[in-house]
Amino acid sequence: MYKISRFIVVFLCLSGLLQPAQAAKPVKPAKSSLPSKEKLVLMPLRMGDEDRNLQGAMETALVEGLQQKYEVFSGEQVARKAREIFMKESRNTSHKECDETRCLQGIAESFQSELLATANVTKQDGGYFLALSIRNLYDNKDVYSKSLGCKGCDAFQVVEKLKELSGATVAAAPVIADAPASARNTSDPESALWNEVKSTNLLDDYQTYLAQYPKGKYVALANSRIAKIKEAAANEDARKEQQVWAAVEQSGREADYQRYLSDYPQGSFTGLAQVKIRKLQAEQREREQQVRAQQDRELQEQQAANARRRQQGNADCVFPNSNEAAPGWICDEPVEGVEVSAVGTAEKTAAGEAFMKQMAATSARVQLAQRMKVQVTNMLQQYLGARGAASQEILDRIRSSVTKQITNETLIGTRIYKSRIAQNGSMYVLVGLDEAAVQRVSEVAIKSSMMNDPGLWQQLNAGKAQDDLISEIARQRVQ
Repeated sequence: MYKISRFIVVFLCLSGLLQPAQAAKPVKPAKSSLPSKEKLVLMPLRMGDEDRNLQGAMETALVEGLQQKYEVFSGEQVARKAREIFMKESRNTSHKECDETRCLQGIAESFQSELLATANVTKQDGGYFLALSIRNLYDNKDVYSKSLGCKGCDAFQVVEKLKELSGATVAAAPVIADAPASARNTSDPESALWNEVKSTNLLDDYQTYLAQYPKGKYVALANSRIAKIKEAAANEDARKEQQVWAAVEQSGREADYQRYLSDYPQGSFTGLAQVKIRKLQAEQREREQQVRAQQDRELQEQQAANARRRQQGNADCVFPNSNEAAPGWICDEPVEGVEVSAVGTAEKTAAGEAFMKQMAATSARVQLAQRMKVQVTNMLQQYLGARGAASQEILDRIRSSVTKQITNETLIGTRIYKSRIAQNGSMYVLVGLDEAAVQRVSEVAIKSSMMNDPGLWQQLNAGKAQDDLISEIARQRVQ
């Protein structure tokens, strides 16, 4: 134990920490397929002022030898941490003395290390005395200790001697340095467990140690390593999330933004994803409204044209682009028993009437799908709007979701009610749905929407069983 003022002054002066630091760049261990090296902190070299200009070279020489066995931390990064810890202790009023072991442990813990090395270069009688000591601060045992005399040497020869001194640790004391950790600590169960735990470097193993030795001598180091592992895991998670978000942004699809929210409900980009989704939905509703408006205009124009044809030449109806009289269904006159209908056409072809009728029916179903969308939209508007069961935004989204389920493919098998060949050889057919079929197609579309967008329909909160709600909407008869 040292009085704090004496300890700090002596230690910092001997270590050169009160003088401008001569930074020896930390040397990274060479990559190897062998297990990772144990970490070691090399304190700033203790030496006389007359050789201070060679401190960096001398410390580098020590590192070159030590790195054969250890992952070495040295130079300015160690000097800075040592100054920080000793200055903090000097301001600590909870005790009057600074325990050297505790202070040095704090330095070692900062680099996730148990080992700390100190070295001295002393000039005397025309030569130098060199010393190197490596100590396990937690077992409180010397791992390696050696000194060399260098009679008649100059400072440059000292650099080579330091390489020899630090490099000798590879061959020195093989029983201590190279024996398995379990063999070296049979008399100390805590150290034996700790050596096994740190060899795996797994979070669960560190927590096992803490559970067994909550006040053990390696607690601070265990907590420090747990924090590092959690930090590394958090950084990896953040990196993966960033990659996922970059891919989502590149796609720009609503489904991908929704998937991101599902995978990262508390993610860094959650708010931005929600904003993007609302923007995409608003743009989609606007596009659908434009399509519906265009379809309504086209339907009105067609009905107006048919009305004009009926007024010309006392003919009830004519085929398009001709004066040939046509049956009324060509001009959208109601057909008994047909609730919703559409007319399709196919030009004359050598493939025959059957093929022409099939092509005309396919064309008619495309139009029929559009008219069914209008029909179902009106059903929803009439049922939900009249009851004030939802806001206009929710109503628009429900209508969009339902009409997406109606395509010309869903109407395959629809009955062909009428067919006619014009004088120019073109085939005309009328495809339609009776009242029961309209209800069936509507129910299927509404039910599919409920399955695909359950959250949207939950906002409706109609207070009815699902099947009852579907049936009531599908039974609406638009006036």
